[in-house]
Amino acid sequence: MSRVTIILFLILTLSGCDAFTGEPFDNPADPLGDSYKPSAPDLYGYLVGVRSVQIAMTNHALLAEAYELQRRAVNVDDYVRIAVVSIGASAYVDTLVTPGYEYAYRARAFKGSKFGNWSPEFLVYVR
Repeated sequence: MSRVTIILFLILTLSGCDAFTGEPFDNPADPLGDSYKPSAPDLYGYLVGVRSVQIAMTNHALLAEAYELQRRAVNVDDYVRIAVVSIGASAYVDTLVTPGYEYAYRARAFKGSKFGNWSPEFLVYVR
């Protein structure tokens, strides 16, 4: 890359424009633009011991910071946030489950104030 190209790239980026198209960003403070939404992770999991469920997240979202992980008992409508998990983490162990209940888990990726869609529910019955 030539010095002229690098300087042009820096000028456009610092002025709030896309360095490749020259078009202004939707919000110069947010170069990802207003339409950016991280993709939902894929969830799967299994029982670990008597009172623990390990939930694994795959299909990591591009440019996301972390995942918000929620759980609900299947007979309850409302989800509860149980963790915010680093995007680099491959799994989370939920130790606050009760034997004899079925739980639903879901997760979504986020970056700053931009949240992606929720993943499909993952169900597990704790024995």
